[in-house]
Amino acid sequence: MKAAEELFQEREKAREQEVDKANTLQKASTNQAETRRSESVSGGRQGGADVSRCALSKDVLNGSLKHSNGAPLDASDIKTASKDIRKFCH
Repeated sequence: MKAAEELFQEREKAREQEVDKANTLQKASTNQAETRRSESVSGGRQGGADVSRCALSKDVLNGSLKHSNGAPLDASDIKTASKDIRKFCH
């Protein structure tokens, strides 16, 4: 049977590995979000044609756009963009 100190060290090592893993995932997620924001295809504008509506919807879904007043996109924006993708992206 393992000594209490050995068990404690194993648990502490496992906890540190979980924290490191979570931090790595957080950094990767942040980097992806920053990359996506800079990849806007539509520039936040749609010209009325299906192609431009498709591009705008894709930008909404990939997170590269936000509202002109700086507010983040909400569930309604994402739902509308999803519908527009199906409708305008041929």
